[in-house]
Formats: sequence, C-alpha cells, structure tokens
Amino acid sequence: MVVAIVGTLASVAAPSLRQWYDDARVDAHLGRLASTLSVARSAALKFGSTVVLCASRSGTDCDGDWSQGWMVFRDDDADGGFTAMEPVLLVERGTDRRIAIGMSGQGSAVSRLAFNSRGYPDRAVLVTGSRGRISSQMNVTAIGRTLRQ
Repeated sequence: MVVAIVGTLASVAAPSLRQWYDDARVDAHLGRLASTLSVARSAALKFGSTVVLCASRSGTDCDGDWSQGWMVFRDDDADGGFTAMEPVLLVERGTDRRIAIGMSGQGSAVSRLAFNSRGYPDRAVLVTGSRGRISSQMNVTAIGRTLRQ
C-alpha cells in the first residue's frame, strides 16, 4: 500500500520537477547573457569606444548562433566586425545544446549588438530562450536596460 502511494506521488511530481528544472536552466542561460550585456555596456562607457557583443561558436570570431555561445570585443576600427587586432573582453560558451537562444530586433534575427561610447545599444532587441515547451524572454531597451519578462 505504501509503495503504491509513493509510486503515485512520484509519477505526479516528476513532470513538475522536470518543468521546474527546464525553466531554471533557461533562466540561468538568459541570466548569463544579461550579465554579458551589462559587461559590454560598461566596457563601452569605460573605454569610450564601441563594444560589440556577437554570437560566437569558436570564441575567436562572430561565427555562430546565440545557443553556441557569444563574445564581447572592443571594436577599435569601428567596422562592426571582429579582427584579430581587437581585444576580446569576454567569451561565454554555450553549455546546453537543448537550450535555444535567439535575439531579434524589428522582426529579424540579430547576430550582434553594438554599444556606443555612451553605452547605448545600436538597436532595441528581444532575447528569447527556450527548451522544449519552456520559454522565457528578456528585452534590451534603446538605452541599454535589460528587462526580464
């Protein structure tokens, strides 16, 4: 009898626990990206120059999607692209292939976001993280604030 009750409770709790775990993983990834956005904005203000956050698989070039990782670099030549002479300020690797992260602005996908010397991004964007049916969103406003939804 006790085994039957425990088995029934476990079968009811397991899906809820799984959903909680997936939600926590998505929120953790969006939290890492929010922290990186803050670092990029602060670096732009500190250096008084453009700093770019871009999707990066390798960590040495803007060559992937947001789920694979991202990097922040100081854009010394102001061309929006990364060159080997520009300092890389931060690299984050994607850690969970089951979590999809996307960034979009005005309805189209965004693979990079530049912050000018005053700390303002070049566009407002919506960041979405998902794993299965679980999803979460974060807005980056035109003044560089991140707002979790």
